[in-house]
Amino acid sequence: MFVNIGVWLIEQLVAIDLEMLSVSYIISELFLLGIHLVMNEYQRMKRIVKQVETVQGYSTDAVSAPDVMLETPVKTEPVAPEHIETFMAGLKALTPTERAIYDAYVARVTTKEIMASMNIKESTVKYHSRNLYAKLGVANRKELLELHKHIKSVKAMMDNPLPAND
Repeated sequence: MFVNIGVWLIEQLVAIDLEMLSVSYIISELFLLGIHLVMNEYQRMKRIVKQVETVQGYSTDAVSAPDVMLETPVKTEPVAPEHIETFMAGLKALTPTERAIYDAYVARVTTKEIMASMNIKESTVKYHSRNLYAKLGVANRKELLELHKHIKSVKAMMDNPLPAND
């Protein structure tokens, strides 16, 4: 604004054929528009980082909020030990991107939210999901979550065994 006032004063004192004030207004508006765009991009990136941190917080925080789905088991039939071994071995073989998608699935993040937080397309999420399912020996996200809940509940029981009755 001070630049525009300065340009106006110069135009009053010096006879210039070109409308410098109009040019300075246009430049000022472009500058302000650029600042606005940079601030919006910063806010968008900040939201994405927060979403990614939230997703990763579910996977690394052992004492996070209780898993609501553990309250009632989904499967009543026992899970085969080979299936659990395949699942556990597959977890170790996941790439960082597959691990991030696995953590997001466990955290109940939607595909659209995964796409936004990782800045990838739906086809890329599907590609990594297929690889993830193959490594873990599951057919879909539902089966992945069931096995995850089963393993988590077994670990919880092993960590906190019931006291023996004397």
